[in-house]
Amino acid sequence: MASPSSNELGAVLAPTFMRASSGQWMLAAEPAPEFIPRGLMVLLVLVQGIAVIAFTLLHRARLQPTPASTGGVSPAQCDRLLRSAFGWLLASMLFHTAHYADNIWDPVKYREPQWLYQAWLFTEMELTFAFFSPLCFVLLVSVDLLSAFPGLRPAHAKSAARTIWHLSLLHLAASALSGGHYALEAPPSFVLSANLTIMGELIASSWLAVEAWRLDRLFR
Repeated sequence: MASPSSNELGAVLAPTFMRASSGQWMLAAEPAPEFIPRGLMVLLVLVQGIAVIAFTLLHRARLQPTPASTGGVSPAQCDRLLRSAFGWLLASMLFHTAHYADNIWDPVKYREPQWLYQAWLFTEMELTFAFFSPLCFVLLVSVDLLSAFPGLRPAHAKSAARTIWHLSLLHLAASALSGGHYALEAPPSFVLSANLTIMGELIASSWLAVEAWRLDRLFR
């Protein structure tokens, strides 16, 4: 572990990195972050996350029953899969937002890899922040497709189901990147709140992918 740079009062003056169990360099300590860039990134994450959650809740409330003419499938089964997908998507977004906001504000808690922590253009943690908006867009498109599903013609419903599944796989892959914290250190090395956001995001995105796959299989 690199020796931390600190003053007489023990305050950390520069980021300190140490070797993780995996051999990669991870953040061990950092000075108090500049409030404006770090706080602004957290605020933008929360605003985007809350907007997607509100969008999801609104479209879930407006979800119409699946008509009997939708591709010859069971309307009840289709409705159940759509409701389940909405639920797991909402849970995924909640954990996703909590994870990114907490991770950006306190990267030491998450054993942030050095390459993700360091400033590439403007400030530390900007790369982690940059991953958030594209994933929000993926979820917004998924919500829009799920809510429009009951009104689609059979051929379009089949195509939409396949697209929803592919988007869920993309979302799962992005969530797996968040689970990459465990590639550096085992779960017991993290505090409870960090484990909750990491595992919550992985579990919710995994079940979303399962339900999207089952919806796709319904129309095959």
